[in-house]
Amino acid sequence: MRDLQDEKDEKKKAVQDKSDRLESAGERLRHQAINRRCQRAQTMQDERSDCEESADESSLDEEESVNRSSTDSTKSGGGVTTAQVNAATVNFIERQRKRHKDEHELLQQELAFKRVKAENEEQRWKKEFDFRKAEADRSDKKWSEEVALRRADMELRKEELALLKLQLDAQKTSGDIITQTLV
Repeated sequence: MRDLQDEKDEKKKAVQDKSDRLESAGERLRHQAINRRCQRAQTMQDERSDCEESADESSLDEEESVNRSSTDSTKSGGGVTTAQVNAATVNFIERQRKRHKDEHELLQQELAFKRVKAENEEQRWKKEFDFRKAEADRSDKKWSEEVALRRADMELRKEELALLKLQLDAQKTSGDIITQTLV
């Protein structure tokens, strides 16, 4: 009983030491996931071996399991191999890279579209500003021409009135002269 308690304490201490060595929570979670996978694979292997033994009543040669090479990447539990995990990771990273590249291209297209739209808008505003400026200049010119024309017309009328006044004065003086000569 005491030996069992000592073993449990040693295991707990080993687990605690290992968790202390692991630097982050992510590493702890990854380690726990690996342990669960290994346990799951072991239980699956036990179930398979139970089924095989009951069906055939023959077991695998121990030599066959011992002769497996160290380069064989399958786990003893029949789980996912390191190569498969690496391939899946590479595939995932490649898909992420492609998605990132596609998003980048889409953003570049959007930016190019927005640049063209902004340039077109700027040109439209510039044309409209130039048009309104020219229209204002024309209306100012027209107004100043009208004012000059009115001033000239007023000067002309002023001169006509002065001439009429002179004519009336001349007629008046000539009428006075005629009346004086008659009298």
